[in-house]
Amino acid sequence: MSVITTLTLIQYYLTNILGGLLVIGVFGNILNCLVFLRKRLRSNPCSILFAAASLANIIVMIYFIIPTINSLYNTPLENSNLIYCKLRLYIRNALLVISRAYLSLACVACYAQSSRNARIRELCRTKIVIRIILIVPIIWFIIPLHIPLTTTILNGKCSM
Repeated sequence: MSVITTLTLIQYYLTNILGGLLVIGVFGNILNCLVFLRKRLRSNPCSILFAAASLANIIVMIYFIIPTINSLYNTPLENSNLIYCKLRLYIRNALLVISRAYLSLACVACYAQSSRNARIRELCRTKIVIRIILIVPIIWFIIPLHIPLTTTILNGKCSM
């Protein structure tokens, strides 16, 4: 089998697999949101953070997989459009870190809830967690602002 035939076969399988993974991943994260936002769990800060992480994961999957599937059939847009190249890398970085930050904060919230110290338990109130959920994206869209400044298209590829 030649290299071109092998690459075409890999491209075909990736197209089919990525579409299926997108559906399964989005469905699984929607189920996570439904479970963690039930009335009984809605007052638990850890559940709220896990639901926020699931929502962030849905956004990440849709933002990544759909353009990836499109690039298997067509020339990737980020390799020809500098603005799209810069924005795609910037948003990709921010979204991935936001999802991870919510999971890390959920671990911290679980620790705080089980602490013997009343002051630490006080930090894990629902009102504070909701404020943190709103602040995290702001922080993680500010920190990688250097990415659009250093990103360019070299040899037909979007790179930093």
